[in-house]
Amino acid sequence: MISRAKLVDYIAIHTSAGFTDAKGVQAYFLRSKEKGGRGWNTGGYHIIIEEDGTIVRLYDFEVITNGVRGFNSKCIHISYVGGLKRENGKVIKDARGNYVSEDTRTNKQKAAIHYVIQEAISWLKANGKDITKNLMVLGHRDFFKDKNNNNVIDPNERLKDCPCFDVIPEYNILYGATNSIQMLPSNR
Repeated sequence: MISRAKLVDYIAIHTSAGFTDAKGVQAYFLRSKEKGGRGWNTGGYHIIIEEDGTIVRLYDFEVITNGVRGFNSKCIHISYVGGLKRENGKVIKDARGNYVSEDTRTNKQKAAIHYVIQEAISWLKANGKDITKNLMVLGHRDFFKDKNNNNVIDPNERLKDCPCFDVIPEYNILYGATNSIQMLPSNR
């Protein structure tokens, strides 16, 4: 059997957009729509990183999960718990009643994200992927349409802010392919 590793072009970073633990996030994905869930057979992320940096493995990288519509077969999905502004333990909403996004990663989560990206790259290499070509580490928001073709998903082009920070300069610069043009998915 051929590993799907050769098909993976992206390591996608997400936020859970809330402070429910990994078990609760996974339950939401798998719970039926009638009961307030997504009703999926497979969750959205391979790995979720708790606020304390605990790495919760939900699926082997060989499994296709549901993190970015239209790109799942080409992605490994990593999420951190958080992503919403909160004060005194309460999640904040703006004047329109929308939650306010914020990079809430703890230092332990940041370290865990680096660790898991390195683990994913090791898995890709061990399973036949040439990581020097066509591998990018992107945020979920980097998969939206780049309407002005500037190779940046500007705030007005985002359908959501996930993962609430700019992944490209923080992680892709370190782990993205070195022997290929780094173009966003909508520009390829």
